Amino acid sequence: MNKLDKLDMEILKQAYLNTLSKKTGEKYVLDSIKIIPQDILNERLEKLISEKLVTKNYEITDLGRKNIKVGVIGGVFDILHIGHINVLRKAKQYVDLLIAIIATDDTVKKLKHRDPIHRQEWRKKVISSLKFIDAAIIGEEREFKKPLIKVSPDIIFLGYDQKIPPGISEEELEGLQVIKLNFKIEGIKTSIILEKLLH
Repeated sequence: MNKLDKLDMEILKQAYLNTLSKKTGEKYVLDSIKIIPQDILNERLEKLISEKLVTKNYEITDLGRKNIKVGVIGGVFDILHIGHINVLRKAKQYVDLLIAIIATDDTVKKLKHRDPIHRQEWRKKVISSLKFIDAAIIGEEREFKKPLIKVSPDIIFLGYDQKIPPGISEEELEGLQVIKLNFKIEGIKTSIILEKLLH
């Protein structure tokens, strides 16, 4: 197998997203793929298929998956602020693809003891528009590990005030790297912003 160049990597990342799309029913397309001329894309795709990194259906193979690093980060992402941006920027530096898992509206009510400002679909659209995020999926109400199974990440990122969700055992985390990103800007937190808005 030849060394992968930047274009090969972009195609591999898109193949991973195509595989994720099949699991979630959503469509994810990298901006970098949209600008590649179709004839060049087809030629490179054929090469990656022959090297068994991508399937004929343009999904990633197990061998292809070993060539990219995928990270996952969860959160409410209700009112985006500079703290979120710093954490997402830092997380993206560790991985080729960063997937956001958005807390459901019911999860927000349960954990934050308040209704979300924005519905889960809106929060997903906002977070998906950030350049650091390659795809966003809505979490599960009770089965926090289901999105992790779909994404199958190499790294789980946690914010300074986050911990691994309940129901995910140490055994299920085996082989995964967990990185706590301890970026905290004093006075910048969603709850503090909400409090200022309400008073």
